[in-house]
Amino acid sequence: MNLTIRQIQAFVAVYRLGGISKAAKRLRLTQSAVSVLIRQIEANLGVTLFERTTRTLRPTQAAENAVADSERFLRDLDHLNAKFRGMAERTKGDVAVALSAGLAAALGGVMLSAFARRYPSVRVHVHDVAPNQVVARVLAQEVEFGLGPSERGNAEIEQEILATDQLSAICLRSDKIARRSNMSWDEVAKLPTITTPRGDTLRALIDDGLARGGRQFEPTYEVSFLDTALAMAAQGIGVAVMPSHLVQHLHGRTLVGVPLIRPTLRRHLCLIRKAGSVLSPAAAAFAEVAKDVLSTTTKGARGSASYRSSARRGRA
Repeated sequence: MNLTIRQIQAFVAVYRLGGISKAAKRLRLTQSAVSVLIRQIEANLGVTLFERTTRTLRPTQAAENAVADSERFLRDLDHLNAKFRGMAERTKGDVAVALSAGLAAALGGVMLSAFARRYPSVRVHVHDVAPNQVVARVLAQEVEFGLGPSERGNAEIEQEILATDQLSAICLRSDKIARRSNMSWDEVAKLPTITTPRGDTLRALIDDGLARGGRQFEPTYEVSFLDTALAMAAQGIGVAVMPSHLVQHLHGRTLVGVPLIRPTLRRHLCLIRKAGSVLSPAAAAFAEVAKDVLSTTTKGARGSASYRSSARRGRA
């Protein structure tokens, strides 16, 4: 039979305090209860822990051999209990999250800094990945949740919209189109353009949106990461076609976004987690901080609008 925690506590208390009555007082038990716990250990293990006289208890060699390990076990148990309490209170623990690379570059540092001020003992492991890899990391359970673009038709995930932004033509502030309040897709198609390749969530949004009007979009340059597209636009290579919320955080002094219309296309930035999962206290705390950061720094942020994937509720 395995020893119980209470039995080990009784053994250590009797050994250190030198008697049943003192141990009982320390453990807030009766003397008879402590005596029973010691006898149970001796019966279960087939050893004698204390030589008893009318006045004293003398530890045997078996007790001497066991006390250090017993005390180490109780210290480890106290440490584990403290860790669980800290996790419940969101003061300790580890959390792994996936951020789309552009979001990580623009706002990841802001999120981590704000989180560290609130929860300095929680370690955050950030996986900065291509936007179309956020869901894969979530489903592989490499992270507890991800922050990235919404994905349609996936019943394995739940998504909460944190921000919505209109697709724009990102150009140099010195460009002649920078002063415009908007421009059409037909107009931007005549310029050198930079966006993501087919198969990416942003490109799917563009292609699907234009296909409804019988049109196609053929960019001049294709790159996997939005911050790469911005860097190219900052060099005057072309106009980046993407949401505008990253611009002010990465190239705000150099670039500006001109909203694209006819049609107006909007992309949702979402908190993504595996369907049916429950975030740990540390992950839930980081999610709250991320929402706060996005609500105050991202254009068009929406704090609480939420939905499940379209396959679950029949809509985007």
